[in-house]
Amino acid sequence: MQEPTLTIRDLLQSNWSLTGDLAAGNIDFSMGVPLELRRFPSIEVRRLIATKRLLNLGSTPKWLVEERVTVDIWLRLGSPGKTSLEALAGLRRSALDEALRILHANGTGLTGISFQWPSGEAARDELEPGKTGFAVLRSQLEVRCLYFHTG
Repeated sequence: MQEPTLTIRDLLQSNWSLTGDLAAGNIDFSMGVPLELRRFPSIEVRRLIATKRLLNLGSTPKWLVEERVTVDIWLRLGSPGKTSLEALAGLRRSALDEALRILHANGTGLTGISFQWPSGEAARDELEPGKTGFAVLRSQLEVRCLYFHTG
């Protein structure tokens, strides 16, 4: 079975349709890169938590797994052509809307996932340069994935 994080990352990357600064070729789709090494803009998909419930339906017991995955959209303040915080916030909203569009259009029938749905979003901006030397705008989207597992 393919990991849900990989399935979600591949789904976003292969269906991304924005152009310009947010074209798929300009975005680093990853599954976990330290902030200091990250290319911008980037979309990172990571596993948050998984819970299992044993279902005794029929002759073979199955586990119903609910896995929570986060999709982080990162944009760097001060990138070429991105000097305005308002302009960057607009790009972040466009990227978030695109991720939601893709996830809503592909709720079922994914490799290794029976059903997925976005369940919440939050802004997680880091406007103080800190150890990286630059500020970033980040939106975090939580996606819940349900699938069955035997054994």
